Amino acid sequence: MTSDKSSAKGAAELRRRAEERLKERERSRGQRPEADRTATETQMLIQEQQIHQIELEMQNEELLQARTETEALLHKYTDLYDFAPVGYFTLDAEGAIRQVNLTGAQLLGKERVRLMNRRFGQFISETDRPVFHSFLQQVFTNRAAASADRAVCEVTLCIDESHLPSPILSGSRHSDEAIRCHVHIEAKATEDGLECRLVVADITRRKHAEEALRESENRYRDLSIVDALTQLYNYRHFYFQLKIELDRSNRYKLPLTLLLLDLDNFKAFNDVYGHVEGDQVLRRLGQVIKRCLRETDFGYRYGGEEFTVLLPMTTSVEGVFTAERIRTEFKNETFSPAPGQEVRLTLSVGLGQYKPKEEMKAFVHRVDQLMYQAKKNGKDKVCSES
Repeated sequence: MTSDKSSAKGAAELRRRAEERLKERERSRGQRPEADRTATETQMLIQEQQIHQIELEMQNEELLQARTETEALLHKYTDLYDFAPVGYFTLDAEGAIRQVNLTGAQLLGKERVRLMNRRFGQFISETDRPVFHSFLQQVFTNRAAASADRAVCEVTLCIDESHLPSPILSGSRHSDEAIRCHVHIEAKATEDGLECRLVVADITRRKHAEEALRESENRYRDLSIVDALTQLYNYRHFYFQLKIELDRSNRYKLPLTLLLLDLDNFKAFNDVYGHVEGDQVLRRLGQVIKRCLRETDFGYRYGGEEFTVLLPMTTSVEGVFTAERIRTEFKNETFSPAPGQEVRLTLSVGLGQYKPKEEMKAFVHRVDQLMYQAKKNGKDKVCSES
C-alpha cells in the first residue's frame, strides 16, 4: 500500500514538472499560453501529448543518469574486488573454482580464465591437502549453524613458479620449479549451500618473521645457558637443571649421580703456554665430555677449569664407568702448545649419589670435597663414596 502511494506521488510530481517545462517552452517560442490556447478537445489532446512526451524525455534523462552512476559504481567495485590485497574465490561443494579475482589468480600463478572449474586443492601442498579437504567439508557441513563466524585454516600453496604472472608472492623456493606460499583462509557457505566464498591472504612474510623470531629466541636462550668456549651448559643452567633433577629424584625415588671434574695443574699450563692454549684445552675437554655422555645426561662448565656432569637415573656405582671413561679419554688427548712439544693433561673427579631430601648445596659441597680428595690422593683419579 505504501509502495502504491509512493508511486502515485512520484507520477504526480513528474506530471507537475512536465507541465512547468511545457510552459517554459511556450514562453521561449513567444507564445502566451493562457491567451492563445483554445478550449477545443483537439488542442487539449495536443497539449496532453506534449506533456506526455516531456515526461518520457525526463524519465529517459533520469534513466541515463542512473545508468551512468551505476556503471561508475560497477567499475569502482570491480576494481576493489579484482585488486583487493587478498584473493577472493567462489568454490562449489567439490572444491572447484567458480569465480576468482585477479589477486587470487596471481596467488595461484595462473590466468583467471584457466582457473575456472579447477579444484582449489590442486594448488595446496600434499602435506596440507587433507587439512584443506577437512576444512572444506566443515564449511559446507556447518552452513546452517547459528554462528556467523567463518571457518578458518592455514595451509601451504605449492605453485609452479614458471607460470607466475608477476612477482607478487612472498613465498620461499621449494624446488627448482615450485615455490611455497603460506596462506590464511576464511570461508563461509552461501545460504543455498551450493557454493562457498573464500578469502585467501598471503601470510608467508609473517610465517618467516615468526620462524626468525623463534630462531632468535632459541639463539638468545642458548647464549644465556651455554658456555661459548666449551659449548657445554653454564653455571646458571647447572643449578636450574639440578633443582629439577632433585625434585624428580625425591618424587619418584630415582637415583641421581653428580660428577665434579677439575683439570690438574691447569694454572701451571696457562702460566707457561698462555691463555689461548689454555682455552684450547678447555674446548677439547668439553668435546670429550659430550662424547662420553648419554642423551639423558648433562654436562656443564662450572667455572674456570671446573666442570660438572649430571647423571639422572644413575647410581654412583654406574656413574663410575662414565667418570672413568671421561678421565681416560681426556688423558689420551694430545696438545701441542709449542712447536715440537706434546703435552697431556689429567683430571681429578669427585663422584657422589644424591641422598633423599638432601639439600642442594650440601650435595654439591659433598661431591666437591670428593674431588679435592682425588687431588690429595695423587690426582688423575676418580674418588667416590662407594
